Amino acid sequence: MSFDNQGNWTEVDGKKSEIPAYFVPAAIQKHVNEMFPGEKVVKIEKDARDYEIELTNDVDLKLDRKFNLREVD
Repeated sequence: MSFDNQGNWTEVDGKKSEIPAYFVPAAIQKHVNEMFPGEKVVKIEKDARDYEIELTNDVDLKLDRKFNLREVD
């Protein structure tokens, strides 16, 4: 895990294992469930502008802070 200078998490990396659900906002989990059924979040990063997510199938998602999907890679 990585933290900012205020003690808030900025990155959680499960090293290819699913990370605990409480780190993944419900709106992001909804995108994952709808677009990639059966896949799990193994890494999440956040900053002031966006979230970056890595799934078990090595797909990366980028969402803005309002949870609008911006990029799938």
